[in-house]
Amino acid sequence: MTRILFLPIVVLLLLASKCAEVEPPDTVIFKSQDFKFNYSIDNPLASIFLNYDLKEISGIECSLDDKYLYAVNDEKAELFVLNISTGEVIEKINFGKPDDYEGLCMVNNLVYIAESNGNLKAVNPITKKRVATYDCRLSRKNDIEGLAYDISTKSLLLAAKGHSKLDGHKKGKRSIFKIPISDFKVEKKPFLTIDLEKSIKSLIPNVNIDTETVGILNKRVKEFAPSGLAIHPLTKDLYMLSARGKILIVLTPDGNLQAVVFLNKNENQQPEGICFKKDGTMFISNEGASGNGKLAIFSMAR
Repeated sequence: MTRILFLPIVVLLLLASKCAEVEPPDTVIFKSQDFKFNYSIDNPLASIFLNYDLKEISGIECSLDDKYLYAVNDEKAELFVLNISTGEVIEKINFGKPDDYEGLCMVNNLVYIAESNGNLKAVNPITKKRVATYDCRLSRKNDIEGLAYDISTKSLLLAAKGHSKLDGHKKGKRSIFKIPISDFKVEKKPFLTIDLEKSIKSLIPNVNIDTETVGILNKRVKEFAPSGLAIHPLTKDLYMLSARGKILIVLTPDGNLQAVVFLNKNENQQPEGICFKKDGTMFISNEGASGNGKLAIFSMAR
C-alpha cells in the first residue's frame, strides 16, 4: 500500500480500472491513506432553495453563537442574515455600493466581506453599519473569492482564483494570502500555494475508476480555482471549494493536501461558499445558475 501512494495518479487509476468493475458513486474522493473525510457529501441533512435575492449567493459564515447564517450576494452590497436551519431571510443590511463581493468571515463581532480585488469591508451586524474599509494591496488580477479567519495567527486568509502572486502568476498554481488584522497589509509571500495536479498524485481513490472517468476527473482538476474557504473548527484543516470543476479540497493547517472531493455536478451547479458551526456541521452554498441559490447542510460523523 505504501508503494501505491507514490505512483503517478494515471498509473494508479489504470491499475484500479483493471480490477473488478465498480460503478463509481455520485462523489469520488481521493485522499491520503490515514485521512478520514467525515461527511456524507451525497446525503445532506437538508438541501434548501433560498430567497431569489440570493440567486448569486457567494460567501457564507455562521454567527458567533451559531444561531444565524450570514450571506452576501455577489453584486449587491447587502449582508443577509438567515435562519441557520431553514435559510429564511431574517433581515438585510446594506453596507455600500454595488461591487463584486465574494468571501465572508467573522472576526470578533464584525463581519468582513472581501471584494474580488482584495479590499475588505467590515460590517457590524448589531448596529447594521459598515464600520471600516481596507485596501489590502491585492488586485483584481488576484481575483479573491475565499475568505477565512485564522484565530491562531490573528490573520485573515484570502484564497485567490486568479494570479498566485502579488505581481504575477505561476501556471497551474493557486494561492492563499495572509493579512494580519493588526495592520490589514497583505504579506507579500503567499501563505501557501497549491499545485493540485501535482499534489493529487500522492492520494488514492475511494473506488476503482475506469479510464474514461480518469480523463474526466483530470480535466476537472485542471479547472481548479478557489471560490470558497473555511477553517474546520475541530480539526483546523482548511476546506476550499472550487466552482470550476466542482471540487472540494482539504488541506492540513500547513498546506499539505489531505483530500480531493469531486462533487456531484447535478447538486452543485456553482459552489461558492462554505462555513462550519462549532460542532463541525458544514454548510455549502451554490449560486442558482438557472434558478434560486441553494444551501446544503451536512452533519459531521463522529
